[in-house]
Order: sequence, then structure tokens, then C-alpha cells
Amino acid sequence: MGCYAGLYGRKYELSYEEVRDILKQANDLGIYFFIITGGEPFFWPHLMDIFEEFNDSYFLVYTNGTLIKEETAKKLSELGNVTLSISVEGFELDTDWRRGRGIFKRILEAWDRLRRHGVIFGASVTATRMNHDAIMKDEFWDFLEQQGVAYVWVYQFMPVGMNPTMDLVPTPEQRYNRFLKLEQIRLSGKFAFVADFWNHGFLTNGCLAAGAKYLHINAKGYVEPCVFQQFAVDSIREKKLIDILRSPFFEAYKRMIPYSDNLFRPCPIIDNPKVFRAMVKAFNAKPQHEGSERIINELAPEIDKLAAEWKKYADKLWYEKGYSEIYPANRGVYSYEVRMRKYADKEKMLAVDKRYRN
Repeated sequence: MGCYAGLYGRKYELSYEEVRDILKQANDLGIYFFIITGGEPFFWPHLMDIFEEFNDSYFLVYTNGTLIKEETAKKLSELGNVTLSISVEGFELDTDWRRGRGIFKRILEAWDRLRRHGVIFGASVTATRMNHDAIMKDEFWDFLEQQGVAYVWVYQFMPVGMNPTMDLVPTPEQRYNRFLKLEQIRLSGKFAFVADFWNHGFLTNGCLAAGAKYLHINAKGYVEPCVFQQFAVDSIREKKLIDILRSPFFEAYKRMIPYSDNLFRPCPIIDNPKVFRAMVKAFNAKPQHEGSERIINELAPEIDKLAAEWKKYADKLWYEKGYSEIYPANRGVYSYEVRMRKYADKEKMLAVDKRYRN
């Protein structure tokens, strides 16, 4: 919940009661893992209260780490149901260039506090055209390991939000080389896991969005397919979570996953942009930020060119490297109706098994 909320200022914000209600609805559906993003989540005064109340749920929080004081680290240790993924873009020069002067040193201080209090933490790295070389160096990954980083999320820079730009989007060649490097790191056992969005789509059968495995609730209460697809039809303030999951908008998304038989092209925004534009148009999904619509109109020619160029590299990985044989695309597995049928069949099997055993 909440990524890009900084673009809203304090004009839009979910209340404490609204967040509690969303989590309770999710718990009733068997969902006990939640991701909290910002803006900066630790500015929200009720955050620790939520962690404490929902102590049987687990929370992954994306944060810049600047508000992780000694007492915060101690409390997180006592709670035991929160892990922090702290944004770092490389070493000091790369991090401070993108995050602000002095942020790198404050990240090191936050990691130190979390280590001393035994809190599991990871790193969140935005892969851009500018910090590609840093991500490719063993020195950077050795540094993360030495700092006690347990896991690493690497997100390719996306041209979304207010004033979207293509300037920082990695080139297809950079994306290809980054995959080869991160796959080596992932398989090395250095970390609990390393995930490269969107290059590791073959591990998740493509896109996770629209309730296939994930959705995003923004600061206005609108429910987006994912944090980067900033268009929405329904609001959590008007509908229950279960009804949004089985809404025509989300069902259409889930029925189409994966959008390509090549799972190295999982994303509807930058890999299959015609799918994204068609979904927005078909369901009259509303842009959630001023400027969000630029990705489907003004930037469309550049996005299409990027997708076409990436397809050449993706096909090389998928077909020549043999990934297609190990991770074949699975269609029609994420719709609400299919899941309910599978659940009903499982319940029937358990009932038969129980009668047999008795």
C-alpha cells in the first residue's frame, strides 16, 4: 500500500481504521503477508500500532531508513513480524545522487541499528541507466553481504508517475547483462534471495498483478493492478477487497497472464505495452497521478521501441539459453473462478479422505 504516495503530499491518506479494515478483509481471505511502501512509511503515526495489532501477519516495509532510530529498531525486534527493505542505489555517490545528500551514511547507521537488535533487513535497488555499472560489480554485492543484508530486490526504473521520463530506463543491453549478473548472484547463495524485476518473471509465471499474486492500494484508496500500473477502476472505500479481486477489470488481467509465452517479457508496461493500453481503454481505468496518462499516449512510441528491442534479448534467453524448456508458460491459472473451483475440489478431496480414514 502507498508507493508514490509522496506525489499526493498529505492531501490523500488512508486512515488508521481504513488500513485495519483492509488487513482484516485480507486475513479473512487467508492473506497474511503485506507490503508497505511510501512516500516514507515511518512518517505515518499508526504504523507500529498496525504491526503490533496484526501480530500474526508479516510485513515487508520499503523505506529510506532515515527514521529508523534506536527505539524503532528495538521495537521491531520485539515485534518480530516486520522486515525492512532499505533503498540503496550503489555506493555513496550513486545513492546520494538519487536519494539526497548524506542519505548513504544514514542508511549505514540504520543497518547498524537493525543488525544490533537482530532485525532481518534487505536492500531495494532501483536499476537505472546511471547506476548499471555499480550493480554489475562484485564489490557492491560483497558490500551488501558484509553489511548483513539478507535479501535484495532489484527494480528496473519505470517511466511512470508524475513527469515520467525515459532518460533513466536501462537499455535492453543493460537489462540483458544485468540479468546474467543477478542470476549468478541469485544462484550463489550469498543472500536468502535476489529478485530482479522484471527479469525473473520466469520464476513467477509472468506478471503478478491484478490479484494474480499481488495488487496495490494507493493513498486515495484506489486499487491498481500493481504499483507501476497507476490506473484504477475501483476503490477500497466503495467495494470490498474480494469484490475488487473478482471485478471485470482484474479478472481480465488475470485471464491473460502471462501476456507472452516468453516469460522474460512479463510486464504489460514495458514488455507488452499494447496489452496495457488496451486494458486501460477497455475498462476506462482512471490515471491516479497527474501525468500518469503520458505512458499510454505521449511516451507510447518510445515504449514500443524499447519493447521491440528487448524482445531480441528476451528471445535469446528464452530459446537459446533453454529457459523455455524448464519454465514453460502456464495460462489460465489465476482467475478468481479457477481458484474457487480448485479450492472447492480440494475441499471435496479432503472430505472424501476424512470419510475414508474414519
